[in-house]
Amino acid sequence: AWTYTSACHRGLAGDVTLGHITVSGMVSIPGLRQNMDRAISGKRAQMLENHIMPALNISWIGSRGSAGASAYWDSGGGMMAGANASWNFGTVDFFGETSIDLRKGGLGAVGGMLWTPAWKKKIALTARYYPSSFTGINSGSIRSGSKARDEFGITAGLSWNSLSLTADLAHFLSKGCNQFKTVGIWTIEASKSLTLIARSSLRVKQKETRADARLDGKWASGKWAINARFNWLYCKGNACLGYLEAGWKQEKSYIWLRGTAFRIDSWDDRIYVYERDAPGNFNVPAYYGKGFSISAVCGWKSQRNRLYFRASAIKYLSDKAAVAECRLQYILKL
Repeated sequence: AWTYTSACHRGLAGDVTLGHITVSGMVSIPGLRQNMDRAISGKRAQMLENHIMPALNISWIGSRGSAGASAYWDSGGGMMAGANASWNFGTVDFFGETSIDLRKGGLGAVGGMLWTPAWKKKIALTARYYPSSFTGINSGSIRSGSKARDEFGITAGLSWNSLSLTADLAHFLSKGCNQFKTVGIWTIEASKSLTLIARSSLRVKQKETRADARLDGKWASGKWAINARFNWLYCKGNACLGYLEAGWKQEKSYIWLRGTAFRIDSWDDRIYVYERDAPGNFNVPAYYGKGFSISAVCGWKSQRNRLYFRASAIKYLSDKAAVAECRLQYILKL
């Protein structure tokens, strides 16, 4: 039930705790969620074959550490078993887990440490090994984009007051290629009203290099706020984007105005930017081309009523057609 895997499970689960020992059991039907969604939408021809997946975990939890063992059997073809442990030595935490594919024989493992020398200061190091024979469909990865199979990697991280740095080196075993990624974030509290955030990232994979750097400024005083960003990216070529946003907000209403300018010549260099919208609408457009955009978002609420409005337009400095949008949303609380 408590899982960080990429799989979607529906079934029954339960725990029994006796002192420091906890026994957890689960019976799941993989594919049930997808089949329910497809049945509701009328896509019965795309229904998956249901199968049963029971799982069992036994854990010991102490005051300074824990240890456990897990296993599951999938009638659709999977059978895995694993063991994990973690322990604290003052300011240092160690953790590790290993798992074996009982049908293919692949053995995967992950381990690491976290050192906290002082308040707001942390240093972390992890290593992982997932051979191609390891079935990682129900395994949680420790880095973004990992499928928990066919790779060996090392990750290091540093969090020191307002500075955060991470670096990851991955070797893909079957492809014989490497990937290096690093991300740095520095938050500067210039004053009580002004915050600056500098972020940079670099990814090198085979012959492709992707570098991204951006600077955000956030100012707020009373009911007024101003946000600004400049973003530079390099992959196939150079790309840049900048926006300026001003807002007024109080308890029951708000208004935001934003202007954005961009120059991005290659689709591979597109830049994603989060934009405000009505509740329930996740708006992250991918900017590409050369031009500018403007948008306005406002909202008002009372005890039972909610009203939201958004208008936006994008003008390209080329033959590409302009785009305009207007959205109105009303919510009544019964």
